Amino acid sequence: MKNHRFLFLLAFPLILMLFSTCTDLSESPFSSVTPENFYQTEKELISAVYPVYSSLLAYSWGEGIHMQEVSSDEIFVPTRGGDWDDGGKWRELQEHNWTPTNAAVRDSWNDYYTGVARANATLENLRVSTSGSDLIPVAIAEVRVLRAYFYWLLMDLYGGVPLVTTASPDPDNPPAPNTRQQVFDFIITEVTESLPDLASTFGGESYGRLTLGAANTFLATVYLNAEAHTGTQRWSECVTACDAVINSGLYDLFPKY
Repeated sequence: MKNHRFLFLLAFPLILMLFSTCTDLSESPFSSVTPENFYQTEKELISAVYPVYSSLLAYSWGEGIHMQEVSSDEIFVPTRGGDWDDGGKWRELQEHNWTPTNAAVRDSWNDYYTGVARANATLENLRVSTSGSDLIPVAIAEVRVLRAYFYWLLMDLYGGVPLVTTASPDPDNPPAPNTRQQVFDFIITEVTESLPDLASTFGGESYGRLTLGAANTFLATVYLNAEAHTGTQRWSECVTACDAVINSGLYDLFPKY
């Protein structure tokens, strides 16, 4: 009995403390991060574009590359018993019997539009920054090219997709699909307008980030596939973009591939 009384006496003040400390939930934050006060320093501006770059991981080994490579036999996924069947996903890709319920079809759409959404939000924040840093136009150019790259992947896989360029689209009025030609033209415009602001050299501070050479190489790839996407050949523009990379003197072919 004494032990029970002791436990009651110990628990009673703890209960009182619990109820007395949970009535006032107001907070007094010491600081807050907003587009106006964050996008200022060099480190902040560089870190601001990292989430957009991280969306590239979806292509390095994600459903988008599965749609492109498994369907072309460059990747083959054998099913052994119940292993690696995944509801028949791989067979559908290899046999070109894709359906909207296929995980690869669904997830690659979500992955690349996640990259677009991150780019849109980052661009809006960069454009309202009060920083006078020279990195602002560089960061904007990098993100615009990254967004164009995600749209190129979407266009290649799905054709005419909705062009969303705002961070907060109206949920009651979802964007309608654009034509494949409109998406193609958007990609060309975004990359071309961004070229003057991109870093011309790679390595050092530019290591791992989009440079002028990378953007021109991407532009050459888009022009190289223009006929497949739009029905019109763009060979001369492809050559011009390739020459811009070759004549920069910054790149060499491997002597033995």
